Amino acid sequence: MKVAAAAVNFPDVLIVADQYQVSVPPPFTPGSEFSGTVAAVGAGVRAGVDGLVVGDRVFGSVMSGAFAEYVAIAASSLRRVPDGIELSAAAGFWVAHATAYHALRSVGEVMRGDRVVVLGAAGGVGLAAVEIAVELGAEVIAAASSDEKLALCRDRGASHTIDYTRHDLRDAIRAVAPEGADVVIDPVGGPFSERALRAVRWGGRFVTVGFASGEIPRIPLNLVLLKGVVVKGFEIRTFGRYAPDDAARDERELLHLFASGRLAPHICAVYPMEDVARALRDVADRRATGKVLITP
Repeated sequence: MKVAAAAVNFPDVLIVADQYQVSVPPPFTPGSEFSGTVAAVGAGVRAGVDGLVVGDRVFGSVMSGAFAEYVAIAASSLRRVPDGIELSAAAGFWVAHATAYHALRSVGEVMRGDRVVVLGAAGGVGLAAVEIAVELGAEVIAAASSDEKLALCRDRGASHTIDYTRHDLRDAIRAVAPEGADVVIDPVGGPFSERALRAVRWGGRFVTVGFASGEIPRIPLNLVLLKGVVVKGFEIRTFGRYAPDDAARDERELLHLFASGRLAPHICAVYPMEDVARALRDVADRRATGKVLITP
């Protein structure tokens, strides 16, 4: 297929550095998320059954290869771009929003009225988690590292914001939720994970999604014991294999929200292909908000 735009995700940074859970042997083309149009179909693709023909607008994801003019991918890994949705929006939607949706809906089991803390709330997964939690009826407490990032979180529906570079995260969460948060979504890791865990109510849920800080936290298990907290992990690469029914339900719901315009990615920057390294660095250094796109 011909790539219209590709999105930079934090795992792309890890794959390039050979620090991801799965190694990609070099040489390889980076990039895992894209949108574009079908340029050709293989002999095994049955028009009207697999449903793809030349010219269809599609989006999808791969382990690597998206930062290119063309990418070859199985038809089963592609989804049609809904009518009225720009290809640029489709390029930056799925990976972050599917991660956040599964983490909130199936793993964190967020219910209407829950108080949900999102760490790294202005990043790709974090900002998606903010707007999805709001869509699910939760009261969102967004934690990020600057006034600009927190303002973006409020624009996306966060009820409360915390700058964890200026305030103790546990105390700030407790000031908003004296009995503790119901759910924490943590795509960051590092020193703030434990402070957030300490602010969860008895029996609450803590969902670890990734370690954008570069530091995998060591959590004292006595906190889990004393607070009755349920700590869960989410990894999008294997979720569909182990929870296929939940994954299928979540995808249907998420695609409906995307097609209806109720969810959309925040695109903070668009770079030409020759600036891929700069785009990766922006994401690696956590300067980006929402999603960064690459255009061939």
